[in-house]
Amino acid sequence: MTPPETDADAAPTPEDARAASEIGPHQDVRYYFDEDLAGRNCTCEGGAAVEGTPVGGRATYTGVLTGRRFDHGDPPWKWVEMIGRSDDDPAAATNQLVWCEESFIFLEGEDY
Repeated sequence: MTPPETDADAAPTPEDARAASEIGPHQDVRYYFDEDLAGRNCTCEGGAAVEGTPVGGRATYTGVLTGRRFDHGDPPWKWVEMIGRSDDDPAAATNQLVWCEESFIFLEGEDY
């Protein structure tokens, strides 16, 4: 899925989130849509392998939740999709679709 085109200097909007939330079937996971999360501003902390190395790195993203979710495994490992930009990469000028583990999502305006 290609993220919607947005102005590189503009923050993602709830409309961007809804445009990117097409649900499709996939093996071994249960995709679903959570209307209560769609369009919510948030920060997501996560990690990934660093390409070409045996190590991983941490990344923080700021953006808008699409409302698209999936559960994987038993007990389910819960993931939430967002459109956002890396706060850690100053060269990240465009929004990306990012899957974040639910416990690492921090919603704007909520205390933790």
